[in-house]
Amino acid sequence: MAQTNVPGGDISKEIRQQIKVKVVATGSGNQEQGGGGACCTALAVGEPWARLFFDVLHPIWARTESTSSSWSLKEDLWTRGAHEYAHAWQNALGCLSFHNQPLGDWLNEGIAGYIAFQVLISANSTNAAQVRQFMKSAAQNSGQADIPLQSLETNSPVWPGEIGYLAVERLVDQAPGGVQSLANVCTKVGSGSSADEAFEQAFGISKANFYDGVSGGQLTD
Repeated sequence: MAQTNVPGGDISKEIRQQIKVKVVATGSGNQEQGGGGACCTALAVGEPWARLFFDVLHPIWARTESTSSSWSLKEDLWTRGAHEYAHAWQNALGCLSFHNQPLGDWLNEGIAGYIAFQVLISANSTNAAQVRQFMKSAAQNSGQADIPLQSLETNSPVWPGEIGYLAVERLVDQAPGGVQSLANVCTKVGSGSSADEAFEQAFGISKANFYDGVSGGQLTD
C-alpha cells in the first residue's frame, strides 16, 4: 500500500502494535456483530483498539475493474485499505469506537475517505479535482445528494461516504488549521468536548451554520 499520511501524525507505535488484522476469503464479508457483510471494516466488538477486517473474495474487493477511469484497480484497493486505517487512526485519537461514534456518520466516513484519497493524490495517481468529480457523481447516483446532510448524521438511510468526502473537503478548505482540523476535531472529542463544541473549535464554524451553507445540494452543484 502507498504511504498513508494522516494529519497530526500517525498512530503511536504502542497502539499500532495492538491493532489486529483479520483477512478472510469467504466472499460473504464481515458477518460478525456490526459487520453488516461489508468487505472491509475497522472495528470489532470486544477489541480494545481497532481490528481491521478484509474479505478478499468480497465482490467489492475482488472486482476486476477500478471504480474510476482516473485511477487503477490497484490504486482503488489502496484507498480501501487506507480508509479503514484512517478509522483506526480516529479510534486511536478517541473519537470513534465500536459503541460510540460521536462525530456522526457523514463526518466519520468523510474524514476516512478524505485521508484515504490523499494517498492517491500525494502519489500523483490522480488530483483533487478528479476525486471531487468522482465523489459528486457517486453521491448523486446513490441518492446521498438528495438527502439533507444533517439527516446523514445518525441512522443514515444510505452510506454517506461520498457526500461526507465533499463536506469534509469543504471544511478543510475553510478551516483555519486546514487539514490539521481533522485531527483537532478528533482529539477534542477524545479529550471530552461535545461533538458540536469540537466541530466549531476545529473548523471555525458551528455545525448549524455549516449545514445552512451546504443546503440545497450545494456540495454536488
